[in-house]
Amino acid sequence: MSKKDIRKFCDNYKRLENNGTYRWKILDETLLGICDAYPSHTSADEVFSKVALINRSYRANLHFTGKDTEEKIAKAFVKKGLDKVLAP
Repeated sequence: MSKKDIRKFCDNYKRLENNGTYRWKILDETLLGICDAYPSHTSADEVFSKVALINRSYRANLHFTGKDTEEKIAKAFVKKGLDKVLAP
């Protein structure tokens, strides 16, 4: 995804939220709350749970990209030490 595409997505997201037609806000806040409650990415089990919840909640369909994709993503997060990148 290009920077232009990401910018367009963010602009559309803000527009929908501002005009009251964005219906995912409670789901967004719930998932962010879970991520706030379990902020680290050092345990594959915690990361897997967050990836699975987000994937399944938004129907991201990661399972179409291969076998055990959620688990592979969780392990990659832990292995790559993404807390250093994602930490506030």
